[in-house]
Amino acid sequence: MRILIVGAGATGGLFGVKLAQAGADVTFLVRPGRKQQLTDRGLRLLSGPDETVVKPVLLDADQVQESGKPFDLVLLTVKNPALDSALTDLAPAVGPDTLVLPVLNGVRHIDVLRDRFGAERVVAAAARVVTSLTDDGDIRQLAPTAELQIGALPGADLDLAPVRDALAVEGIQVTVEDDIESALWAKWAFIASVGAVTTLGGGTVGDVARVPGGTGVSKAILDEIGSVFTAAGHPLPDPFRKSLSAQLSDVASGLTSSMYRDLLTDRPTEHESILGDLSGVGDHVSVPTPTLNAALVRLRVRAESRKLQS
Repeated sequence: MRILIVGAGATGGLFGVKLAQAGADVTFLVRPGRKQQLTDRGLRLLSGPDETVVKPVLLDADQVQESGKPFDLVLLTVKNPALDSALTDLAPAVGPDTLVLPVLNGVRHIDVLRDRFGAERVVAAAARVVTSLTDDGDIRQLAPTAELQIGALPGADLDLAPVRDALAVEGIQVTVEDDIESALWAKWAFIASVGAVTTLGGGTVGDVARVPGGTGVSKAILDEIGSVFTAAGHPLPDPFRKSLSAQLSDVASGLTSSMYRDLLTDRPTEHESILGDLSGVGDHVSVPTPTLNAALVRLRVRAESRKLQS
């Protein structure tokens, strides 16, 4: 497969390095600034004491437009605020047989992509990666493996074995799910709960759990998410909820969220697509989310402050 990865940040960069190492035909669509950075330094993956450097094949939006040659698979790995501009940039790379696989947080992007390309062209995906971007633009891997659940949207008849085989290289675990919607909502519950706990508490999951009242805040957040999901027709499976509750109560946990890591490194956060959309669903189904909203308000205030400083 000819694979185009849109974005070479913490997530797209990790997938790209692993695929390139395995000999896959991988090209990156990036903005001019990132293109120059990767041209100068290479795409670097830092995992513990190990450093892997690949020389990526890079295109900017103008070059994709000029090429006119479609790809077989497009991995969309930008953050949600950049989704609209990314779709404009990648459109010339999408041909009649191209599949688009979004690796984004939340669920709202699924409707956007379905409306743009059709359900039969979209491979829904839930990724579990723990990475961050350094000041130099390198990818730091904080967990040993990346997991990717993929599946066809309702009404689409897709053979996903070729996609699975193309992406299941060393360091990437890929599974095809019959019920990908449940996987998407479960991931949303996980990143929303950990994101709200760590950004509101201002520390790791363990930091919050160790202080008086910390586990109460975590429980309130999880209860609110569970109530919203149930009212929206996507109840959390009991084993999953118990496991997530145990993780949020672990006083020894060093778990953080991408929102919290972005907060620490003064980068934009995906609070609207993760917490804002969840709060909106709560409003729609008449389920209050006061604790979630407290975390959301904190991140919104910080976002407004960053706008004033820029």
